[in-house]
Amino acid sequence: MLTTYHKNLAPKIQPVEVEREFLLDTGVTELPLKGYIDLIDDQHYIIDHKTSKRSFPKDAAERDIQLTAYAMAYRKLYGQDERGVRLHTMVRTKQPKIQQLKATRTQADIERFLRLA
Repeated sequence: MLTTYHKNLAPKIQPVEVEREFLLDTGVTELPLKGYIDLIDDQHYIIDHKTSKRSFPKDAAERDIQLTAYAMAYRKLYGQDERGVRLHTMVRTKQPKIQQLKATRTQADIERFLRLA
């Protein structure tokens, strides 16, 4: 599975940050939000890595709340919007494959996320 990733996808990605820790005061709870962004590339994309027995639905990156939290963290850490969010899933099938899903986040998405807290 990792061989497939390293052979087919890794050469196309130039990491700037890996496992970027964040601790943010969201202003909506007393507790800070802590997390780790798997990868930020040189094009300002946030990439989250997953493994799964099957592919995710095509809209998974659009609906993923974790990617919304990462987008909020990126904006607070870097003072600018990310270019987009991506979900890279290593699918554990007989013939391993890499699924790449892309989405964007708006300020409205982040505000919706904060209302869930």
